[in-house]
Amino acid sequence: MEKEYFIVTTDRNVKRKIFFKDVIYLEADGSYTEIHFVDNKKITLSRLLKTFMFLTEKFSFYRVNRSNIINLDYCYKLAKAKKAYVIMANGEKIFISKKSYKDLLDMEFS
Repeated sequence: MEKEYFIVTTDRNVKRKIFFKDVIYLEADGSYTEIHFVDNKKITLSRLLKTFMFLTEKFSFYRVNRSNIINLDYCYKLAKAKKAYVIMANGEKIFISKKSYKDLLDMEFS
């Protein structure tokens, strides 16, 4: 049986178990972070995006710009027009930095 990794977070006196495999991407919104899930639900936590940078060190997550950390398992398309972007499993288009575009080409889409 594959081990399921998760964090437990408390926000507004509510404890939540967040499984990493269910997260498509995280998005900064000022002092908050929105977590977008595979079931098209999202939650907002009063935590900075940098709080979740540990995901990029141990799991298949990558910070593509100042506002987004994506789960590479749900990154379906990498493209470049005027700006580079990825299309996630839920259809969301996320613009990425030039460096991220080059890194993703080397990592996922080569």
